[in-house]
Amino acid sequence: MKNPFIKLTKLNKTCVFGALSILLTIAFFASNVFMQRQVAIEQANSTTRSLVRFLAMDVDRIFYGVEQLFVGIDDLLNIAPDSSELHDSQLHTILADLKRENFFLSTLLVLDSEGKIVNWSGDGKVPQVTDRDYVAVQLESDVDGIFIGKPIVSRDDNKEWIFGISKAVRDDQHKLQYMLVAIIKIDYFYQRYCKLELPAETVVTIVSSDGLMYLRTPGQEKFVGKRFPKVAAIINSVNSVVTISPVDNDQLLAAIERVGDRPMFAAVCFKHKVFLAHWHRYALIMVVSALAIVALLIFFIRQIRAAEQQKDVVHQLLELQAITDPLTELYNRRYALQQADLEIRKALRREDSPIAVVMMDIDYFKQVNDTYGHDVGDMVLKVVAGIMRQQCRASDMLCRYGGEEFFILLPDTAVTGALANVEKIRLAIQNYRFSTNGAEFSLTASFGISDWQGESDISAAINRADKALYQAKNDGRNCSRCDHVC
Repeated sequence: MKNPFIKLTKLNKTCVFGALSILLTIAFFASNVFMQRQVAIEQANSTTRSLVRFLAMDVDRIFYGVEQLFVGIDDLLNIAPDSSELHDSQLHTILADLKRENFFLSTLLVLDSEGKIVNWSGDGKVPQVTDRDYVAVQLESDVDGIFIGKPIVSRDDNKEWIFGISKAVRDDQHKLQYMLVAIIKIDYFYQRYCKLELPAETVVTIVSSDGLMYLRTPGQEKFVGKRFPKVAAIINSVNSVVTISPVDNDQLLAAIERVGDRPMFAAVCFKHKVFLAHWHRYALIMVVSALAIVALLIFFIRQIRAAEQQKDVVHQLLELQAITDPLTELYNRRYALQQADLEIRKALRREDSPIAVVMMDIDYFKQVNDTYGHDVGDMVLKVVAGIMRQQCRASDMLCRYGGEEFFILLPDTAVTGALANVEKIRLAIQNYRFSTNGAEFSLTASFGISDWQGESDISAAINRADKALYQAKNDGRNCSRCDHVC
């Protein structure tokens, strides 16, 4: 018989191969999805860094332009013989021209030492600006370089958001002589950056080092002029960060860069849900694909396992048919003789352990066939085979030797032990009542017993048992005889 462990091993190999295939499939798709996520993040990082560098340089260019305007205006004023030239109409024309040429300018102002406007680029009534921070700071303290004021709403009718940049001109004793002021249109930056082809929902921010918002797209109207301390904490500590927006609580990938050496920062933020949207779609497709492939693998593995099991069943059935008697389901003669030779080799390795051989024949079986028919005869053979199985050990080998003759091999059993076992079988057959078509009858069996005596095969022991069986028949049947005195 085929070793069941071989079948189990084959099934286990199929399961292991299937499990490895599934794990490799999952690992492949998971690594692919992870790598694509990293690619998406790197692309977003690269884009934000490029954008924020452009923004920082663009804003710094405006400040540098204002500084150059201040240098030019200061040089112009220094040509004048006295301070009365601050009111010169020619200066007014120059300031107006400079405003028109620089679209980011709302107004250019020249203020005296008390903070009053003495010349400007505008027309009409001169506004009061002494209350503005870009004037008040210069009056109250000695500011080195330019001062950038906070975002405010202009007093003009258009009420646009602006901020002032001021520079104080002082004498050798640091006494204020006059101030130069440029009023910057915040809307200029807003319109300029809204025209950029940015990814959807990109957040562009211009903010001071203390968190004062100058520009934010989208949501300019909601956030401009407000101070956000959490923003200040972020921008002063890192150049790029994945964080939760302190403004609207969205998860952001932010790139931050200082505007030159000024107390102002540019920031470009991508919302995670936006720049990972394509990756989410890709991941969903990959997950669905992986699940589909895993489902197919499981289906094919189950089919392969079923085919292997079916093949094993068919193979075992064919093997069983090849070694068993189809009527009694006992071993057939050829297989029994092969197994007997194997038992002899085992006995030789175990220092000649005993083997008993029994030949059995049903008494007057021909009369059963002649009286009741061959179907009843077949039934008798099946019943006798069942009785033999019940009375013998699992280690004993039972064989239909031919016709109504049976062969029993008893490993590790002496003749005396075989004789006791044979008696149980003989009595069980004798006491069994066969019935057919309302009629009952009983049968007996005769037995011949011998033992293996160290020969190279079992044939000599079978011959001796056969002679003993012949002797049992001559002695009246329904008995057992040994080939020597038991």
